[in-house]
Amino acid sequence: GKGEGNIIDSSADVELNGRFKIGGLAGQHRKGKISNSSADCIINNAERNIGGLIGWNIEGEIIHSTAQGTITGERNIGGLVGTNTEGTIRGSNAHTDVAGGRSIGGLIGGNSDDSLLEETFSTGLVQSKGSGSGGLVAYNDGTIQKSYTTSNVDCKKIVGGLAGNNKGEITDCYAINTVSGVDSVGGIVGYNEGKLLNLYRVDTKSSNITKSLRDRLLLYITKKNYETEDVFTNSGETSALYVIKRSED
Repeated sequence: GKGEGNIIDSSADVELNGRFKIGGLAGQHRKGKISNSSADCIINNAERNIGGLIGWNIEGEIIHSTAQGTITGERNIGGLVGTNTEGTIRGSNAHTDVAGGRSIGGLIGGNSDDSLLEETFSTGLVQSKGSGSGGLVAYNDGTIQKSYTTSNVDCKKIVGGLAGNNKGEITDCYAINTVSGVDSVGGIVGYNEGKLLNLYRVDTKSSNITKSLRDRLLLYITKKNYETEDVFTNSGETSALYVIKRSED
């Protein structure tokens, strides 16, 4: 259903069928705060604005919350939130397998103008039969920072390791995953008209991925305690590392 209040320390374990605005915890959330909450969900053959936790977050805040499960639908589908409209999501994550037609993201389907993702991550699998999908978000018009994904992505076109389509700003993020597609395929973004700063990607098809590398990436991005050359010392680990360095401006 719809909610405009706060949801605190709540959980759901559900299997859902429906068409629009479907979420493991709430279908639509407006202006309130969700914190320390979770959903374990199976969502079958839905259509639009579908998320493991929230289907459509409108001007709401989601902090320290998580979703896991499997989701299938048509468009604007995310492992945590289907569509994030002028909302803020911090310290939250999704461990989901998400499949659909287009605009499919491991964490968020669509992140709109004036929306923020910070210290978030996703794991799992993203599969799309159409266009515009990404390991973390399908399309981003807002701001994403200090986030990462290990969700593998398979999409026909406009597909990226972090984002399928970016018109916003993505900074201090990384992807450790595989990306497959036919047209407009990128290790970090599939199609970009926005701002990209300090981004990293390791292709798991050709690199020896260790927990140590993952930990070093996260520490470097979030705390800047290392110089870049000190982070990556194993040539096997760096064989498929793509870096967009921070701007000197």
